[in-house]
Amino acid sequence: MRRPVVACMLAGVMCAGCAGLFGRMDRVAATPSVVPAPARMDWRYGAFTITPDTALRYARDAAGAREAAEFLAAALRPVTGYALPVKAGRGWFASGASDVFFAAPAAVEAIPREGYTLRADHKGAVIAAADPAGYFYGVQTLRQLLPNAVFGGEAGTNGVWQIAGVEIEDAPRFQWRGVLLDECRHFFGKAYVFRLLDQMALHKLNTFHWHLTDDQGWRIAIEKYPRLMQVASKRPGSVTPGDRKSQDDKPYGPFSYTRQEIREIVAYAKARHIRVVPEIEMPGHARAALAAYPELSCRGEPLEPRVMWGVEEEVYCAGNDQTLLFLEGVLEEVCSLFDSPFIHLGGDECPKTRWKACPKCQARMKQYGLKDEHELQSWFVRHFDQYLAKKGRRLIGWDEILEGGLAPGAAVMSWRGMKGGQAAVAMGHDVVMTPMEHCYLDFRQFSGYDGYEYIGGLLPLKQVYAFDPCKGIPAYQEAHVLGGQANLWSEYIWGQKDAEWKLYPRLCALAEAVWSPAGRRDFTAFSSRMERHVDRLARLGINAAPLAPPYAAQWKAGEMSNDWSVKTWDIGNWLDKAGAYSVHFTYTHGRHRFDMRKLRILEDGAVVASDDKANLTGGINAVAKYVMRLPAPRDPNKKYLLQAEVRGDGGGDSNGRIDIEYQGK
Repeated sequence: MRRPVVACMLAGVMCAGCAGLFGRMDRVAATPSVVPAPARMDWRYGAFTITPDTALRYARDAAGAREAAEFLAAALRPVTGYALPVKAGRGWFASGASDVFFAAPAAVEAIPREGYTLRADHKGAVIAAADPAGYFYGVQTLRQLLPNAVFGGEAGTNGVWQIAGVEIEDAPRFQWRGVLLDECRHFFGKAYVFRLLDQMALHKLNTFHWHLTDDQGWRIAIEKYPRLMQVASKRPGSVTPGDRKSQDDKPYGPFSYTRQEIREIVAYAKARHIRVVPEIEMPGHARAALAAYPELSCRGEPLEPRVMWGVEEEVYCAGNDQTLLFLEGVLEEVCSLFDSPFIHLGGDECPKTRWKACPKCQARMKQYGLKDEHELQSWFVRHFDQYLAKKGRRLIGWDEILEGGLAPGAAVMSWRGMKGGQAAVAMGHDVVMTPMEHCYLDFRQFSGYDGYEYIGGLLPLKQVYAFDPCKGIPAYQEAHVLGGQANLWSEYIWGQKDAEWKLYPRLCALAEAVWSPAGRRDFTAFSSRMERHVDRLARLGINAAPLAPPYAAQWKAGEMSNDWSVKTWDIGNWLDKAGAYSVHFTYTHGRHRFDMRKLRILEDGAVVASDDKANLTGGINAVAKYVMRLPAPRDPNKKYLLQAEVRGDGGGDSNGRIDIEYQGK
């Protein structure tokens, strides 16, 4: 976003030297590592330092400025040990050189919604914004401009809290920047939700999509229907970790959020400029609710909440008026607890088997002239679209709600690729893009084994970063693209440790994809900034995965000599599908290079892939590269070894790593 730079960032104040504000400036430090990357950032002369005398001042007429100042003070006081008083300011000239001033924007500044400007130099630091969210995001950027010790952990600043001179203009590309947390398969609890909301705020994410009901559990208290808490919030067991075909037979739950806990979470999110969008699944993914109220199903038979993952045949009976009244009662209370303009009603993966055999559903179809069960689902969705509209809310659902016709006011969340969202936009509907190939963080992030269990798929960091919600959308229709979000489905996520490993660093890439201008995004630059940002994550106690995939194997000094010998490495965890695998040997240190030849992949001792080529790593050749083809998928009951003849050229002082990555069929 570009604005006139002849005016100062402060309301009504003209500062010397503003002309050419974004011109050539003396560089005093390395490029700041801000994630997500600001829309525009340039250097200024000098540096800004927080000292024991620093005050945080705010313009009285700037909405949200005082709250942002107080948030910053609360974040900085524990690590700096400074008082950092928050005071109403009388203008920038009344502030000291070590003060942070939250200013009202100048009349000539057209700062977009959620946008801000930030300037820091030897004269002080100034943040201006047009709304409270903008001030808050300016604070998040200022925190990242400071030494990483501001995020906790070992200080290591020598008592100097300094920001190199910088000028930033920033605003988000999209208005919906979200994260979905599934609490039905596994429950995380209020403390973790607070923690996730703080992490979202740091990355300027503003929508918490809270998946609260599904076949395996109902997690929201509804006063009108107490059996949802008593019956639907627990299940007789779960899928056994590491064995997807078996159950552990351990009762799970009851787990659910009380109305008071939900109010606390909504308030906590609102203070961080995050809206909470609840998801109440219908007409499918409803077995937990049907266990509590089986009369709402087509067959009316007693049920238990589902234990195994996957798609469930038992769904709400669309021909039963009591089903409509029940769900209206649920939504009545949901709307009283959440202030989001959007209510997510699911609409995905609804088998029609029960409807086809249900007299009530068939009668409903006949009553309204519906030609098939897809149109019955569309009728069902339209009913609740109209219900929510009367309450001033908007329905949003997964892209299956397109089948059979889309409700007039509905927004679409496109998960089965981008095509559903593209079709909805062509029809004039708003969309949120969240395609599996870019946004499903329950997919594996490395082609090899990293110690965690995933639902499947492969979604590396670079592929998340490549996400563009507007891909395939004509420019004149891009306004219908509200934004995008990451989804964390919890079938194979048992708690905070698993969740954070799968979220980070990929959520950082998603945050940049939905915040930063498309033309400014560059994966190499992002990766460079992330080298510093991962230290921030570590200081916050986040169990983040590494930026680079863990290596499959390694060799160490003393394991070889100048003579050829045979060496093997266990690589079973790094093989999965049939197809081509890159096998790279990378020398890291030592006095001798590493030579190899006659590579083999052994399956229980039998050769299944081979390459006799001689190669080396070290010296002039940094990486020795091979491609090996696995003829069949890995058999989990067999042992897989990589074998090679190796030697150290001149001796055995060589160290390095072996990386294996699936390349495709």
